[in-house]
Amino acid sequence: MPWSIPGVTTPIVQTATFTVNGNEFIPTHPGPLLLLITEEYKAKETWKLLHSIPSQLNSSSQRITEAEAQRCTLELSRVVQGTQITQTIIVTQQEASRAIQEAGLYKAQLDKVQ
Repeated sequence: MPWSIPGVTTPIVQTATFTVNGNEFIPTHPGPLLLLITEEYKAKETWKLLHSIPSQLNSSSQRITEAEAQRCTLELSRVVQGTQITQTIIVTQQEASRAIQEAGLYKAQLDKVQ
């Protein structure tokens, strides 16, 4: 029910609800005191939120840094693996070339013997 303050022509009606720790409260006595309590609660919640931002930023920054480090490690691992594969191919080609040369020498010796 609306009520008034002497000297104020507009009736004051507070019909808002607010939540504390997951419980919703519906005001039973509208007025400036309830408005003040509601605003104080909102201010406290805003203060908590503002104070949690730096730790959230630090956590996000740390996760980003860790993800970047993992990405770099994976990329480096792929490069190293590619280099190892290339070196293995080169060594295998060299060994195959030597084997072909040796086979040619053995064939030449065999041809001389016959």
